[in-house]
Amino acid sequence: MTESILTLEEVQAEFTVWRNNKEGHCPIPDELWHKVGHLLKTHPRARVLRALKLTTQQARSKGIIPPKIKPEVATFVKVPNMESMISAPTCDLLLSSRRGDRQLSMKNVSIDHVKLIIDRFLG
Repeated sequence: MTESILTLEEVQAEFTVWRNNKEGHCPIPDELWHKVGHLLKTHPRARVLRALKLTTQQARSKGIIPPKIKPEVATFVKVPNMESMISAPTCDLLLSSRRGDRQLSMKNVSIDHVKLIIDRFLG
């Protein structure tokens, strides 16, 4: 069997055989971990881990899944007085995190103010 044609079902069967034949508590063999890494290149993580009865933490500890990234701490930016821009055209601005779990909403923001925000955060 070559790695290029590994299937989830084949690796699942190998894990079952290993689990049925192991004596006591022993670590999963590196050969099986290597196959897990190969499967994760072509299959969804949740499907592979569930089928092989593995946890995300186990895969992380073997370096197969990258470490969890801690969210960035929010910082505050002091915005200069924008009174001179009050008569300028305005818009509503809604910024969302990639996961959609955080949002920043601003109403009646001047175009110059939007440019300033973009320069501060993306510049």
